[in-house]
Amino acid sequence: MKKLLYIFVMASLIYAIYSTLTYSMPKVSSLDQIKNFIGREVQVQGKVVPNSFEIRNNTITFLLTDGKTTIKVYYELKNMYIPSGSEEVLAIVRGRVVSGYEIYAKEVLISCPSKYEVKMY
Repeated sequence: MKKLLYIFVMASLIYAIYSTLTYSMPKVSSLDQIKNFIGREVQVQGKVVPNSFEIRNNTITFLLTDGKTTIKVYYELKNMYIPSGSEEVLAIVRGRVVSGYEIYAKEVLISCPSKYEVKMY
């Protein structure tokens, strides 16, 4: 009986480790599709809308677009590279979708950081 319990526990542990290691965050190809992922974590890519950065209570918000759909991104942190001027830059955002057009980011990657200034908040 103990041997059967041991086998069951080991099999469960192996399955849990395998599930964790093979989990992949969905990559949403069109921002319009994020409404199908409310409450889940996703990765999206788009262009940052020029001059859309706002800072309130240590939360940076900005707009991200793919040319058809625009979503609002919330990101809490103490510093971030912020695009200067009105140029469009590419961004990859990973986070949890909270509504059809909003995402709370855990990670934001912005292209060409050498063109941006660092602002501490």
